[in-house]
Amino acid sequence: MGLGTSWDSASKVFPRLIWFPTSLLGSWKIGSVWKSIDERLLPIEKSYARAFHALVEDSLRWVLVYQRGRDNKWFASEQGFLPLLHGVKKFAFKNFFCERIRKKIQTMVHAQGMGRNTPEEVLILAKKDLNAMSMFLGNKRFFFGDKPVTLDCDMFAFLSQFLYTPLVQPEIKTYMEEHCQNLVKFVERMKESYWPDWEEATKNRSMDSKWKK
Repeated sequence: MGLGTSWDSASKVFPRLIWFPTSLLGSWKIGSVWKSIDERLLPIEKSYARAFHALVEDSLRWVLVYQRGRDNKWFASEQGFLPLLHGVKKFAFKNFFCERIRKKIQTMVHAQGMGRNTPEEVLILAKKDLNAMSMFLGNKRFFFGDKPVTLDCDMFAFLSQFLYTPLVQPEIKTYMEEHCQNLVKFVERMKESYWPDWEEATKNRSMDSKWKK
C-alpha cells in the first residue's frame, strides 16, 4: 500500500480512512485528524506487539519469500498477474521477467539467511512461528481484544498469503488449517470485516476496493 492509498469505511461510521504506512506507522486519518490505532494499548501490550511484529517481519515473512524464490511460476499464470498484461508485455513477463524475478528473490533470501535452510528446516520454523501466534491470539477476536491494531494488519498481510496463494510447501497451509484454526478464523474475520468485496477484488485483480452496500 503506497503513500496516500485510501478507502471508504465499510461501516460508513467514518467518512474516510487513509493509511500512510511509510510516514505515519500505525496511524489512520479520520477526516482531517490523525489517530494511532495503537493508542489504546497498554505499555506491556505495546511490548508484546513489538515482539510479534519482529517475529512476522524477520521470520515468517522470509518463510513466505522463500516460497517465491523457489517457484513463482504462478505469477505468470491466469491465477497470477497474466490477465493484467497484454501483447508484448504479457509474452515478456511470462517467458523472461518472471524467472528473472524469481532469481532475484532467491538471491535475496539466501543473503538474508532463510534461503540457506533446507525445506524441512523452513517448515519447522514456519510451524514454530504459527504456533506462537496461535497461542497468543487464543480465543480473542483480534490480537489485543475486540478491535484490530497495527499488529493485526501485519498478521493478516502475511497469513492471508499462506492461505490464499500457491506455496511450494502447501504443508504450511495444511498445518494452519489443522493446528492453528484460530489463525484461519482470524484471517477470515479480517477479510469479512474490512474487505467485504474480497472475492470481487481478487477476481478482477483490483487494488481499488469498493465497499459493498
